[in-house]
Amino acid sequence: MVCERYTRKVRSQIETQYRPFNKRELRGFECAKTAYLEARTLFRRSLNDEEYNLIFPPKTMTIHDVEEAVIAAREKYQNRSGQSKARKWLANCSKRVIYYGVIMDTLSQHHPEYVSLAWGALKFLFIYKIGKIKHSLSPITRPYSLSFKDIVEEIAEASRNIDKEAAAASRAEIRGLHMQVLHLSEISKSIAHSVIVNFDRQLSMSTNISNHLAGQAEWIQSSQMAQIRSLKIIAGLPSSVGSLDFCRSLRNRRKTPALMDENEIAKLQWWYSSREAPSTLNAQARRLRTGSTDFAVDYVDILRANSIPVVWIVPHTNIFDEKVCSLSDILLVLVMQILEVSPRVLAEGNFPVMIPHFQDIGSQESEAAERTFELLARCLAGIYHLYIVVDMTLINAVVNDNSTRANAFLMRLRLMLSSRPGVKLVLASWRPVRGLSNQDSESIYQINIHGRLAGLSKQRVNRSSRTLAIGQTALRRFLY
Repeated sequence: MVCERYTRKVRSQIETQYRPFNKRELRGFECAKTAYLEARTLFRRSLNDEEYNLIFPPKTMTIHDVEEAVIAAREKYQNRSGQSKARKWLANCSKRVIYYGVIMDTLSQHHPEYVSLAWGALKFLFIYKIGKIKHSLSPITRPYSLSFKDIVEEIAEASRNIDKEAAAASRAEIRGLHMQVLHLSEISKSIAHSVIVNFDRQLSMSTNISNHLAGQAEWIQSSQMAQIRSLKIIAGLPSSVGSLDFCRSLRNRRKTPALMDENEIAKLQWWYSSREAPSTLNAQARRLRTGSTDFAVDYVDILRANSIPVVWIVPHTNIFDEKVCSLSDILLVLVMQILEVSPRVLAEGNFPVMIPHFQDIGSQESEAAERTFELLARCLAGIYHLYIVVDMTLINAVVNDNSTRANAFLMRLRLMLSSRPGVKLVLASWRPVRGLSNQDSESIYQINIHGRLAGLSKQRVNRSSRTLAIGQTALRRFLY
């Protein structure tokens, strides 16, 4: 009877206190919290200690305690009511209370204590505490549409407000994440742009430094070459370009026809293109003494026209003056040509060529040839592709036709070139090279020439005798 007496009063006070807060002032969780506090205050005023402690126990309760209290009240009610029609009416009436589940499901995610209070007290306790007569007549006298409709609508409105606030909070959080992603994207773009700018700047600086170093290296090499040319031992050497022009002018002045067998041309082509060919080629002229010099000049012109690195030794104007020309001078002419073809040997490599190396040759006249061979080997250390054309007419003139000295010179030169497969030696002679052993003859590739190679590119070919009249154009066609 105590519950029946105060239920109506508590309900009316809850409706009176809860409605203004819900409509005018409070929204969301503040509304639910205020309703909870007001409900506790009303229960405290209306119930005695035992009944109040039953609803609001002094110790912390869990959902299992609420479940046990509900089960106990249900058993008490079942024992008291039995299988009456009022119980069926009560069951039908209690189904209407389920409308509170919408707001409770929303609150359960944030404030489980409100759910415990609502599920334990509001939803079941009032139902089981109502007397039989009151329980049976209340659905008739005060149906749902009159007593609970306003409350349910207010609860539904509060639930919708909570849903809206939750959705707004979710959208705000998503918006915040979106803004953060945009900010991070801008930062990444800025970093990428900075990296690209720094890379371009570093690339430009690296290119400038490389160009500066290349220019500086070129300037240093030019300075070294100028200093080397100013040395006394180099200043008295014959000019390689002047010697080549001198021999070319004599060749053009003679205008002597030249004949070369087609098989010899094929052999020359094979020696030039094959990797298995010996590193030394001996081109021997048979009919004319000047044929070797003309062949050397033509071969040098062809290689130079095709931008192939080549150095040469051909007779010069002072060919019979031993005071000017010696074997060491011939080697120095080769060294200077190699430095002009590949000036990087002045600064690159483990053993670059320097000015003191030339000064050592001048200070040691007795060992000049040996020192010059060492200098030539130092120059060839960084060379991977080079042709050396030597006219034996000049070598024989320097050694006074001493075959022993000529053979020693050639042996030393070929031995030095044997460890450098990219460097090939071409010997042009008008008579057999004397002093070579059989083993040396096998390692030298031999071809025969009958005279000068230039000036006959337009003559007809005599195919019956398989003899070919050839000039520079024809030789270039066969070699390349």
